Amino acid sequence: MIKIAETAHEWALKNHPQPIGLAIDMTAGRGHDTLFLAGVAKRVVAFDIQVEAIRSTSALLQEHGFANTELIMDDHRRLAEYVHDPVDLAFYNLGYLPNGSKSIQTTAESTVSSLKTLLPLLSVGGAVWITCYPKHNNDEASAVLRFCQTLPSPLYDVLKYSVVNKELSPFLLSIERLI
Repeated sequence: MIKIAETAHEWALKNHPQPIGLAIDMTAGRGHDTLFLAGVAKRVVAFDIQVEAIRSTSALLQEHGFANTELIMDDHRRLAEYVHDPVDLAFYNLGYLPNGSKSIQTTAESTVSSLKTLLPLLSVGGAVWITCYPKHNNDEASAVLRFCQTLPSPLYDVLKYSVVNKELSPFLLSIERLI
């Protein structure tokens, strides 16, 4: 079975110029994307709205000895309050906290709003990787895809990676800033 989130890690390393200065995990969750980013970037900022996610991410980072990460318990749509430097790489893993409450999820509104804030901060050659879960929240997945389809092609390339023979399977979006 294809693991979309792990694919994002592999492709990000293959396609992103090194070194990576600032990376953002827009949805810290259990910390797996944050841990990946901490291993490849000089500085990482990770957002989540749940205490449980921040604690889980912090424990994972401590276990692996990373101290280059700032954890922020806030909605990712408020990115501009915390980040002012160019962003080289960003990850979203949408939906709900694994093994957490399914009633607390990312939303189309918040995610699209955060993308509108993030994209102008993206460095030339920088990329955003978004794992979407239509089975969990098709409204959000559809809204994010529609937003990405409106991005001006002279500024951004957008890739969609999906399993086409499984209805509502997760899919991966990659947004790369060209100029």
